[in-house]
Amino acid sequence: MIVCGHMPEISSDERGRRAFQLHREKAVDNAIEKIRESTGPAWRALSTSEIELLRYMLGESWVATGKATWERFSFSRLTRKDLEEMISLGASVRRREKTEGEAVERVIGILQRTLSPT
Repeated sequence: MIVCGHMPEISSDERGRRAFQLHREKAVDNAIEKIRESTGPAWRALSTSEIELLRYMLGESWVATGKATWERFSFSRLTRKDLEEMISLGASVRRREKTEGEAVERVIGILQRTLSPT
């Protein structure tokens, strides 16, 4: 039997947090890929910091909406104007001009416009 040295115990809470983080990152990665494919040249015009702000706002919006709603959003239907607005909202949170909650609410409103009529 091999006994490991001092491997730290990972609590179930920590495992849960890590799983949550991985699910959020995967959801955001999938959304970003759909946006990138649908916007083409407009995507290449975005800076690294703009993409990070977009990722941040999408991640926080994923947390606020839940999986079922998130999966109904059509990220490929987002316009350049939508992306610019979401990036601007992220920047306003970073500058402390808006709360994260206010910005997320607005981003979710933008995303809801992409829902297909049922």
